[in-house]
Amino acid sequence: MKESAIIDRTSLGELLPIFMNRGIFTNYKALPEKAGLIDCECNRLGITELPLERERELLSEIGMYKTNNYVVRDYGDYAIAFCSKMYIDYLEETETRIEDELLRNEYTEEKIHSALEKIKLYKLGHRLALVILCEAYKQRRLQGVYITKQKILDYLGYSSQEKHIYQDISDAMFSLAWLTYQIFEYRTKIKVEEEAKTIGNFIYNIREDTKSYTLSINSLFFGCVEHLIVDKKYSREERRELFARGFIHYPTLLLQASKNYSSASYLLSNFLVSEKGNPHLNGNGFKVIAFKVSRFMEVMDIKHSRTANRKASFMNELQSVDIIEKTSPTIEELNNLTPRKLENQMLYISVSSSMKHLNQKIKSAL
Repeated sequence: MKESAIIDRTSLGELLPIFMNRGIFTNYKALPEKAGLIDCECNRLGITELPLERERELLSEIGMYKTNNYVVRDYGDYAIAFCSKMYIDYLEETETRIEDELLRNEYTEEKIHSALEKIKLYKLGHRLALVILCEAYKQRRLQGVYITKQKILDYLGYSSQEKHIYQDISDAMFSLAWLTYQIFEYRTKIKVEEEAKTIGNFIYNIREDTKSYTLSINSLFFGCVEHLIVDKKYSREERRELFARGFIHYPTLLLQASKNYSSASYLLSNFLVSEKGNPHLNGNGFKVIAFKVSRFMEVMDIKHSRTANRKASFMNELQSVDIIEKTSPTIEELNNLTPRKLENQMLYISVSSSMKHLNQKIKSAL
């Protein structure tokens, strides 16, 4: 197995993190309806129409709600809508072919409930998506990508004796194939200027047998890497436009090393790999990723309400990331800061810029 593959930078940094949403449909029936939330607020305020600014505030405060076939995770300045409509439509097409009306109703309800329970991605879905992108690049194709189940286990660091992983991978493949996504970006939590991005499914035309998967990939996720495998000459202007998203050399061994990482450590590892580093600080075989600690916490999805808990979680996860060479301030110096001062502290994280050295470091930790 090659130790690196080329991955679109925007996909790794912005699109794949969509999959790090746990339990999207777990409590689907109990989720509030968006329309009902707005009506209740109008009644409370004694008005007939809710101002858009207040609607944004309200929905970001609620955080999670549903609308038609969508479940929406609302983070204030952006929201992600997860849709199972494609799969439900597929089931309803099947249902029309069943003659008995009672059987049709039972079949549809049972199957839809089963499907929603089966949709679970989180870290495994994210790692599996990276496996698929790596293989698509290596096979130089977007359609008909063939991946054996053993190769998936090798990428992810599992043994064929770990029987449970086969069903987990199957469920993640199911979710990657049937869930569609939209991202809604807002200027702030209360400004209502909206830009919607329809992303669609990650994979499609998926076929599974006892030993392998064959599938096709949404080119939006493959990004500018598609143009690296196309035998065509581009002008300088065309290349500039095609590669505006950028790409990175991804160390595939990181997928093994992160097998037992927490989600926070895993997200930080991918962030450090995807970042170019500070051009004024990079050098001597290293890149230096510099942000305030609060920014790193955001990347790691550390959201405890108490600053002391955020600090404890951050410090613990920071030290578990194997690809970090050094930090400035040091771990000891960071530990000595109060939780609030820590979050405002600039942190400089050094990572090897050499793929060879990076892989050696990851191997030593396996």
